[in-house]
Amino acid sequence: MPLWLIYHPPGTFEDASSKQALTKDVMKIYTGIGLPPFYVVVNFIKLSTEDIWVGGERRTENPFIRIAIEHIAVRIENEDHAYKRTTDAIEKALKPHVADKGYDWEFHVDETERRLWRVNGMIPPPFGSETEQLWATENRPSLKFGPYSRNPEFAALNPFVLPAKAGTVDYLRSRESEISWSSLVTGAFFDWAMRMGFFGFDLPSKTVTLIDGGTSVFTATSLSTIGKALISMLDHADETKNQ
Repeated sequence: MPLWLIYHPPGTFEDASSKQALTKDVMKIYTGIGLPPFYVVVNFIKLSTEDIWVGGERRTENPFIRIAIEHIAVRIENEDHAYKRTTDAIEKALKPHVADKGYDWEFHVDETERRLWRVNGMIPPPFGSETEQLWATENRPSLKFGPYSRNPEFAALNPFVLPAKAGTVDYLRSRESEISWSSLVTGAFFDWAMRMGFFGFDLPSKTVTLIDGGTSVFTATSLSTIGKALISMLDHADETKNQ
């Protein structure tokens, strides 16, 4: 999850309203890409002027705000435009609360390995997954949105397919002393489903039937992404086996 540590001197962010205002603008950065609001943690750490040193000297004139940011839930693409988009979003969030007040500031962003992250003892769901969207709706981590194929109520919606998925995994687990296996959880096959008209889009006639007003959120996966994921799994067989 994004963790912001905001180190600030006396006379800045003294009341709850100023802290809440900045926190809300910070939160928009992340909820804007679909992350649950509760992922966003902002800690304000007030430092005495005796404890703020810059360039080997005490910083006593203009307030200096130092911000350390940890990103865990989502990694930034290794592209210059992606890094610029992220830092621009951070600058935009800080502007009315720091820059416009005449403070000096500096921030940096670290990216933590996602596999070293737990929430209430649980492994957070993959970015963009249905479970993550449900965590966002509930605004809390929850076990009730576990593997859908093992949820009796959900499995009953498609008794010909979903129970078989859980059964296949159980069988593979029972044979792990003889074989290794890996599973890939995808969304609906987006490009294939579009061609087949499963999402209500009739491409030849250029017509569409909107489902639930066309505003409901769902997850999908392109066939090319599935192919890349399978290649990556094979390239990292030891890391992905038996799960």
